[in-house]
Amino acid sequence: IERQAVLSSYEYRRRTVIERSTVPVVEGEEEVLGQLSISHFPLFLYLYSMAILKFRIYWEEDESIYRDVVIRHTQNFLQLHEAILKSFEFDNKHKATFFRSNDAWHYGREISVEKYDKDYKVEPLIMADTLIGSEIKDPNQKFIYEYDFNKNWHFMVELIQVDKEE
Repeated sequence: IERQAVLSSYEYRRRTVIERSTVPVVEGEEEVLGQLSISHFPLFLYLYSMAILKFRIYWEEDESIYRDVVIRHTQNFLQLHEAILKSFEFDNKHKATFFRSNDAWHYGREISVEKYDKDYKVEPLIMADTLIGSEIKDPNQKFIYEYDFNKNWHFMVELIQVDKEE
């Protein structure tokens, strides 16, 4: 898709949006991006070219225990899962899954390593097939990450920064 066509489409949709929120923009691009609605955040990532996402991963039991993970928006959730395992020095022997979340940390759509043997209201997305950028709907997007279903390790994953790759 050519950048000009995307910008024209974006401008048309931007003018029809009533509810808007301010998101960080690259210096000098304010005229192009201006105010972006939450529903256009994936488009913002596209316009940002190669967005670098910084997530803070908190252990649910103690928020003072956290790791910051930096990853490209074009990488998938399996790569984010592996980065989290490495940052907390966990092995890769246990099941894991992400859930989309909101500011109140409610469980949303599941994104798992594989389809597990359990009942689902909605089929899960598969980590290896799901790009991180496609699930970023909010500049402060949150996910819940569960690792080792027997020990029930729960982590809160929060997008804390978006940068443009130089």
